[in-house]
Amino acid sequence: MTIVLIDHAFYRLGLRLMLEARSEFEVVGEAGTGSDALRIISDVAPDVAVVDFRLPGLRSTRAIRKIQRCAPGVRVLVLTEHGRTEDVVAAINAGASGYALKGDDNDEILHAFQRLRAGRLYLAPSLDLHRQMSIRSGQAIASQEAG
Repeated sequence: MTIVLIDHAFYRLGLRLMLEARSEFEVVGEAGTGSDALRIISDVAPDVAVVDFRLPGLRSTRAIRKIQRCAPGVRVLVLTEHGRTEDVVAAINAGASGYALKGDDNDEILHAFQRLRAGRLYLAPSLDLHRQMSIRSGQAIASQEAG
């Protein structure tokens, strides 16, 4: 599985080391800005693009949609610090294939990649189950407001 990492330098280094320790993953590019990310994704068409939802120059749902237009078929894994329901719903609705939290342990992050490789949706278990069920049914915002 080929991967492009789009995040702050510190997180890219940690992810690269974790992923490259496993033979099934190959990091084929890294970017710290939106414009660099889109250029690299266009050039290498990776299997997965790992995106921080709050990276400068590559903001939220616009970024996911641009990635999808730039290289259709690339699965986008949002890896971020915040699991706000509205962010998760927006990311999935924009075309993200997964949503993981930076506070999750390495095994869980690797599990996210395995699910994406299998063509399945990934939502971090650290997002509470009620919220996950709501997100999967597309009613997360309404459920949040009602609760």
